[in-house]
Amino acid sequence: RWNQWRVEDLLDDDRLTAINRLGLAGCGLAGGDLKAIEQRAFRALDLRTNALGARGVQYALASAHTLVELELSNAGIGDPGAAAIADTALPKLERLWLRLNRLTYRSLARFAKLPSLRVLDLAQNQLGPAAIEALGKAPLPALRELDLSGCTVTDDMVRAFAASPLIKQLAWLDLGHNALGAAAAKALASAELPALRFLDLSSTKVGDEVAQVKAAHPHARIAARSR
Repeated sequence: RWNQWRVEDLLDDDRLTAINRLGLAGCGLAGGDLKAIEQRAFRALDLRTNALGARGVQYALASAHTLVELELSNAGIGDPGAAAIADTALPKLERLWLRLNRLTYRSLARFAKLPSLRVLDLAQNQLGPAAIEALGKAPLPALRELDLSGCTVTDDMVRAFAASPLIKQLAWLDLGHNALGAAAAKALASAELPALRFLDLSSTKVGDEVAQVKAAHPHARIAARSR
C-alpha cells in the first residue's frame, strides 16, 4: 500500500536508478502524483486501479518512445485519457490494458499510432456499435489478442465485427460475458478467421450453436460455458 512516500521519493532512491519497469497498481494515486515519472524512460508501467485521469496518462506518455507495456485498467482515464494514447506515437508499445475505463467510440476511432501493438484489453467498457465498428477498421497491423469481454457486445455488433479486416488477423479473441446468442455464433462460424487459435464465448447465451463455430474453425480452441 502507498503510504507517506511520494513517487518522486521512490525514483530519487539511488538503488533504483536503473529500473525500467515500474509498478504502482492500487496505490491511491491521482494524476498529479505521477509528474516525477516524466524524468525517466520506462519500458513497462503498471498504473492500474488508481484515479489518474487524462493528466496521469500524459505523464505516463513521457516514456512514449520506450514503452512496451502499459497497464491502465480501472484508472479513471475515460475517453480523454484514451484519446491521448491514440494521439501519441508509441512505436514500441506491444501490450495495452484499458479495461474498466468507460471508453467509447470517441477514443477508439483514433487508434492509429500503435504499429507494434499485439495485445489490447478493452474488457468491461460499455462499448456500443460505433466503437466496435471503429475498432474493426482501426489500423493495428500487429494486433493478435483482443479482449472484449463484458463490453455489452450484441449479436449485431459481432456480425459487423466478423466482417471487419481486423478480425482476420486475431489469434486470441474474448467475447465472453456478453449477451450473445445464435446469430453471433452463426456470424463467427461464417467469418474468415485464418489466424484464430482461441475464442472465448463463456457466459454468453450461445448454446448448441457453438458446435457450428467449432466445426468452422477446427484449428482453434473454443471456450463456451453458457449462462
